[in-house]
Amino acid sequence: MTPDEIATLQSIGTDWITSFIAIINETVFLTVYAFLVVRVALVLLERRAVRAYVLLMLAILTMFCITVVLWALDLTSFILEPKMALIQHPEEPIDTKLNNAFSLIFKIVSVQDVLYAYSALMGDAIIIHRAWMLKAYYHTWIFAIPCALLLVFSVSTATLTYCVAVVGSEIVLGNFEKPAVCKNVQEVGYIMPMCTTAVTTILIGITAWKHQKRVDPLHSNGSGYGRRRTHVEKILILLVESGFFYFIFFLIQVVKPILVVNNWIDSNTTLIVLTRIFDDCSSVFVGIYPVMIIVLAHDKRGIIDEVASVTAFQAAQVTRGVEKTLNSAAWKTLSV
Repeated sequence: MTPDEIATLQSIGTDWITSFIAIINETVFLTVYAFLVVRVALVLLERRAVRAYVLLMLAILTMFCITVVLWALDLTSFILEPKMALIQHPEEPIDTKLNNAFSLIFKIVSVQDVLYAYSALMGDAIIIHRAWMLKAYYHTWIFAIPCALLLVFSVSTATLTYCVAVVGSEIVLGNFEKPAVCKNVQEVGYIMPMCTTAVTTILIGITAWKHQKRVDPLHSNGSGYGRRRTHVEKILILLVESGFFYFIFFLIQVVKPILVVNNWIDSNTTLIVLTRIFDDCSSVFVGIYPVMIIVLAHDKRGIIDEVASVTAFQAAQVTRGVEKTLNSAAWKTLSV
């Protein structure tokens, strides 16, 4: 056996182990995702046959089905590489068989990129809809910003679909070399949801701040100090925090292809494994975040308790002749 063949076999073994670790992690997160989907389904079924909830449930189920397909394709790629390189056609050179395996896997990855883009697109639509229901804006026209980002994302997703379906033979090492419209189109698919997440998280953050200002007089005579956060405040803060991490999630995907960052990752075995896990699990994360938002938004018990406390306080203020308008849009719409 030549030194080149030994190096090739070591590469196959290393890649197979890395893929195995990534598949295991993806399966664990997919199980968590399935549990959340069931939880959301039970919540939305309580709302009866309202069109908005039916469409929302269809979007969630579609995203989950896409994630399962992506997991199955990852499993297929995991099996294909050793099968094609080590088992099939033993008479051919191992380097040739490995290149053929990579060529097929790259095309599978391209299909996965398209499915991932559609899943992220639906996820962004759900996030924007939830922010709209929260009335997370000062003026209605502000919501034109995330809607415009969603439109650009839709165009880039359609372009990526064209590139994979029509000019898929021009894929070299997982990237499109031509035509020019296909170059870096996948990067746009990361930048747009990143920007959408940033905008909606800022809007929800402003809503959380306004809500806090409104409930301060309910619990601390307007001082805002020395009191525990209400359940609604905790939900809003959790939405902001999760939105920040979701933004970081897309930011990583934006900077990862940069040459300096890519070389740094390739120089560290641990980073290579972590990156592979991140890449395989990214489709699950894209599905989990919108579902988690819905689960939090429909946590009714704490919101009802909050509304009850506001009602009691306002009734007392009415008897003193100093009724205040303190109803927050979050109380009315988080459970919508």
